[in-house]
Amino acid sequence: MKTFALGLIAFTLLLTSCGGGDEASNENKEETKPAANNQATTIPSSGLKIAFVYMDSINLQYKMIPIIEEEIAAKEKQIQAKLESLQRRAIQWEKDWQAKGGPISSEQERYMKEGQEWQARLAQAQQDAQMEMATVQQQRMAQANKRMAYIMQEYANENGFDFILSYQLGGQVYAVNPAYNVTDDIIQKLNADVDANQGGTPEGE
Repeated sequence: MKTFALGLIAFTLLLTSCGGGDEASNENKEETKPAANNQATTIPSSGLKIAFVYMDSINLQYKMIPIIEEEIAAKEKQIQAKLESLQRRAIQWEKDWQAKGGPISSEQERYMKEGQEWQARLAQAQQDAQMEMATVQQQRMAQANKRMAYIMQEYANENGFDFILSYQLGGQVYAVNPAYNVTDDIIQKLNADVDANQGGTPEGE
């Protein structure tokens, strides 16, 4: 199986999670979020209050990123071990045939059929492994995104922000005023969330 690039997990997405709680409990999370202000129907005369974060800085300093990378690496190792076990069995099958001098003419049909079955099993296992890894990555990132959204909304509510934008070189926002940079505050909240919930379930999810 091709090695899945862990660099992809140094995300261009919005990341966070609960410090690696079990998947079964994670699937039922994010039922609630901090209540946003849905009453505004016009822009206030004082204007909107907007902040932004540098996503590159979050990707470098957020404690959850290496945790997720380790989880993905462990899963990949587990899947790779299953593939290698199946490959060893296929090799042993071939050795067993060769040990008795190879298939005789009356056994050729059986030999060819079994060989094709092994090829099909190996190909299917490879495909299943790739799909399983892709699913694990997608699920973990989705969980992380939901937790990030929760913390961002919570911070916005606490500080009266109407918007918190994500700024990243090459993204949709081309210029920002550094006076509205709340990256350090968000990183502090994200990492505190990781520290507080290692092995547990984050509040509010």
